Amino acid sequence: MIFNKENLVKIFNNKSALKQIMLCAFFSALALFCIAYLCYLFWQISFIFYFLSALFLAVVTIFLFLLTYLSPVSSLILCLVASFNPYYVYVTITSYWDGQYIRALAEIIFLFLFALMFILKSFLSEKITRIKTPLDAPLIIFSIFLIFGALYGFWQGYPWKIILADLEPMGEFIAFFFLSTLVIKNEKQAKKVIIGLLVWLILVGVGELIFYFTPFGYGHLGYNRTLGGLPLDRLNDFMSLIAMCLLMALYLCPASVKNKAVLILVSFIPMLVLFLSFFRSLWLGAIGTFVFILFFVGKYKKTIITLLLCFLILGTILIFADRFLAQTVLDGRSIIEMFYEGIMRLNPFVIETKGLENYSEYSRLYQFQEFFQVIYKHPLIGTGFGPDTAAANYYLEIIYKLGMPAIFFFLLPFYIFFKNGISIFKSTEFGFNKGLRLGILASFVAVGIILFVYPGIGHFPLMVYLGVMAASFFTLNNKSLVQ
Repeated sequence: MIFNKENLVKIFNNKSALKQIMLCAFFSALALFCIAYLCYLFWQISFIFYFLSALFLAVVTIFLFLLTYLSPVSSLILCLVASFNPYYVYVTITSYWDGQYIRALAEIIFLFLFALMFILKSFLSEKITRIKTPLDAPLIIFSIFLIFGALYGFWQGYPWKIILADLEPMGEFIAFFFLSTLVIKNEKQAKKVIIGLLVWLILVGVGELIFYFTPFGYGHLGYNRTLGGLPLDRLNDFMSLIAMCLLMALYLCPASVKNKAVLILVSFIPMLVLFLSFFRSLWLGAIGTFVFILFFVGKYKKTIITLLLCFLILGTILIFADRFLAQTVLDGRSIIEMFYEGIMRLNPFVIETKGLENYSEYSRLYQFQEFFQVIYKHPLIGTGFGPDTAAANYYLEIIYKLGMPAIFFFLLPFYIFFKNGISIFKSTEFGFNKGLRLGILASFVAVGIILFVYPGIGHFPLMVYLGVMAASFFTLNNKSLVQ
């Protein structure tokens, strides 16, 4: 039989042959897709279209499996791209955050492919190693709370879709953290993954800005808000904050002035996406991140020049961009003025003079009271996953659905991560690696701030990217961690 162990060892040890098969599968899939699309578009031949589509998916699966086996790091990067793919981004920003299932399906497919790959390697007696980190035990303990919350929700008869939606964010973080510790083996691979996800987020940001300023985008986005009496379409992309965190940290650390200037110019892309989101949670996250970064690099004299250059370049670009935005989007008003109004809405004195009943911020106070009443009745085990309600604070939601002990084990991994991460950062020589580590820490700070005022992180693969970056952080630390 061709599938006995000896033959499989010969087949999968022949890397050159596997690469040829992978390339053939790729071009075959491309040809099948084109033929199927033409059959549907011009000839309306349904049977051939569905047959070729099924064959296309089978060939793509073969290609992805071979890619996962031959280059797990490349497959991990492709997984990050698939979890935030253009179609998902389009559905998310035009259909009021629909399309979460698209991202979940892509992630499940890749997790399944990685599982098959590890099973095959184990069957072929290949040694499987992983990076041991201080987060392993705390995350495993917290996963017990997640499993209990899901089972308790099912037992109470809550809708399974809502249970899975509640489980998804932290489930994603844990799954992709441990996957990354298995896939990423050295510093070179960690850099490849982080730079890969950063480049992809920037490209997505470029696409979103182009879409926003064309007739196809503005006026057709699925989410908007009224600010200063003016209805505004929003680019609700929370992923841009991760890109901004990495860029802000990186352009403070590289030694090359040319590299700094390029990174500052590129950082204008996620910065503009952040402005056009009109989410105060994102704005506060960006400000908090900037303060966090300055706190840790302020003692380096060379960063002062970079900081001044950053303000000069980005400030100049923003002024010119603001004049364009004011005419095309903001009805002649300045984006800086809109930003000021958005922040001032958080001022309790302004809210009091304009009427409390008109502001969601005030209604959240009543919502918090309701949540605290439920927590008082179920302090230890919570309500379980599945109630069709969410607090305006993710930490409060953890207590509400999983109980008070759960919040301790939810925060413990992040405390350990920062305790070890800051120590590692301080011991790192000034340069690219230091900036990369600072960018990862800053991303966690940004998301942590967002969770205080906006719990809907399940709409975006934030936790997928954070899980991969957290594992990469420890890989950057010390190659001897591989066991």
